[in-house]
Amino acid sequence: QSFEKRTLQDPLKRLTARALMTLLACSPTAQSYAAKGLIDSSVEQLKQIHSHLHLKSIRPGKASHSKKEVGYLKEVKLTAEILRSALYCNNECKVAAMDARLTPTLYALWPWLLLDDPTMEAVLELLCVYTANCSSLCGSSLSGAPGSKGSSNTSLMNSVMKLTSLAPDNSPIQNLCFSLLTNLAVSRDCRCALQKLLAELAPHRQHALLTLHNLCFSPANKSHIMANKAMKVLLSCLDSKEIETCCIGASALWALLHNNQRAKAALKCPSVRLKIQEALTIFKQ
Repeated sequence: QSFEKRTLQDPLKRLTARALMTLLACSPTAQSYAAKGLIDSSVEQLKQIHSHLHLKSIRPGKASHSKKEVGYLKEVKLTAEILRSALYCNNECKVAAMDARLTPTLYALWPWLLLDDPTMEAVLELLCVYTANCSSLCGSSLSGAPGSKGSSNTSLMNSVMKLTSLAPDNSPIQNLCFSLLTNLAVSRDCRCALQKLLAELAPHRQHALLTLHNLCFSPANKSHIMANKAMKVLLSCLDSKEIETCCIGASALWALLHNNQRAKAALKCPSVRLKIQEALTIFKQ
């Protein structure tokens, strides 16, 4: 009651929230009490914040990321942290959150979450706790929009998949995204959706490989390619069963070796020679 009555500007609000988080995380009794009202009111608070943000976004002549929006996002972060503690290892609370439509609510807030990394981290942590060891809830996480049939194009999971490529490598957000996808993979429906999403990304791999192939012909780029993981990608192409991929990889390596002593030294090893011989044998067949 003390937490709900206080406004975000009240300095005691944060202290009350921390006390509530600690209590919920360690007390099943407190979590059971939360399932009877706190979870519903918290999700309802998120819905109201979304309504405010949406109304602000459609008003012309307003700054896209105003101080008021920052305040709303701070409130989303605090609410997500409370919910995370309430749902921790408690299926009763997770079911209550599902009934309150937590996932569609977070999906609706997604465009604003992308504006603020700390809030996004808090929401991803909440989703990781929500889907942990609860395969029945993983399926419900597929559909983000109200009335959605689980289409991968309109799901929260699809948004998380996209975020893995947008976030910097090994950043907290990217790591949380992969943790969430690991939880979701427990569900058969989610595995099917993941496979579909990965299949949709497959055509882009060929374009990326061709771009890397062309970069290998530029003397200025050779040292950069040698210094990162691009070499491993090109060598892995030699193992491909697709002739076109194998040819692109071999051609790129040939370009890299031309007038480049460092590349010749790096590739002059038995394992690489074996890969080339195996690829050549396959071509002859």
